[in-house]
Amino acid sequence: MNRIVCLLATALLLPPGVALAQGRALPQAHQGAIIDGDGNVKSTVVSRKADAADASALSMPVAIFVEAKANGFGMYQPRGSNVFKPGEKLRFYIEPQGYQYSTEGKTVVFGVMMDLKLMTPQGDVLFRKDGFLNQSFASHHENKELMLNGDLDITGADAGSYVIELTLHDKMSSNVATTRLPFTIR
Repeated sequence: MNRIVCLLATALLLPPGVALAQGRALPQAHQGAIIDGDGNVKSTVVSRKADAADASALSMPVAIFVEAKANGFGMYQPRGSNVFKPGEKLRFYIEPQGYQYSTEGKTVVFGVMMDLKLMTPQGDVLFRKDGFLNQSFASHHENKELMLNGDLDITGADAGSYVIELTLHDKMSSNVATTRLPFTIR
């Protein structure tokens, strides 16, 4: 299998004095969803835009918190919880699917750009970084296995509940996918 590995190691610092809403933690599920104690899904792909004829719309079927940076596609260790200690770095792993390709001569090109928002559970945006990730690839093949590692430093954030919203843009089309990763600091 062809593999593309994209390592994202961007640190983000929450501005001092930002007060955030409080709430309880939800357990972390394996396939990119947060499931509460009653089995209700709390995090999934929340939106996507794609051409109706495109059977493989852009998506992020795996978007989870992990113990450490993954060394390759599918080579991640899921974190057992989405509860973090104050000052603890948040690490997440994403496997985008359905991105489109173009050609330049005999080379296949593709890429993604990701925006990041840090929000309260009510949707109030505390921090926004458009272009948090901007990655282009050139290959001899239409690589199907793309993984993204990310980390977030929220030093100084108050105890409470938050949501990271990640919006992925396909650079070869107008397709967009958004996922949310809720978490708690306590």
